[in-house]
Amino acid sequence: MGNKFASTLTGVRGQMPLGMDNTFQGQLKESGIPQSRTVDFQFALFDDEVGGAQAGSTLSRDSVDLVDGLFAVSLDFDAAAFNGEAR
Repeated sequence: MGNKFASTLTGVRGQMPLGMDNTFQGQLKESGIPQSRTVDFQFALFDDEVGGAQAGSTLSRDSVDLVDGLFAVSLDFDAAAFNGEAR
């Protein structure tokens, strides 16, 4: 089993509902070095960058392959999480 990492999506604004299945791409670095290994991620949406309330459920993606730190995962948040308010 890989290491656990939390990812924060900041500054995402929902003007209209997104589709149920979205791709999130990112790069994971540790001490500035892109990683090449398998890790577990957890993703959550919040209504504010600091001290916000969580909107929707936490999504787990296990055994995600990192190549030079790069990864892409499919995220299927509940449509109710995208109600037009800031995320």
